[in-house]
Amino acid sequence: MAVTEPAAATAAPAFLTAIKTHLIGLPDQIAALEDKVYEAGLKVEVAKANLKGCDVGMIMAIENDVDPATGKARFGNEAKRSCELVTRRAASTTYLAYEKGVADAELAFSKAKIELNRLVNTFSGQRHLADLFAGYLKRSA
Repeated sequence: MAVTEPAAATAAPAFLTAIKTHLIGLPDQIAALEDKVYEAGLKVEVAKANLKGCDVGMIMAIENDVDPATGKARFGNEAKRSCELVTRRAASTTYLAYEKGVADAELAFSKAKIELNRLVNTFSGQRHLADLFAGYLKRSA
């Protein structure tokens, strides 16, 4: 069933009011999500710094590890140090927890960015829809 001109004209104010009401609240929602994205980004940086600190501590311990029998470095070349670092990372519950913290923080950051983009796109789409409908009403009047 086709909508007649008078029916469209009476439905227009209610439709525009609903869009206007929703559009008015979106900038505040977008600002709140921008804050959420910023805070999530900071959490990623902190998590990465914690992981790096743990890593540096293990590297220093490996470099300073001395064989008591010989008095020489236990891990004398880069290949041995790299292998030992991999072994220690795998055995360290602290390192693994920091690694999981980085992954969790990055996931939360990505989700926050997606949520923000979705809301910005919704705002843009509804704004354009309102503009189109307002233009239609001006031409109809």
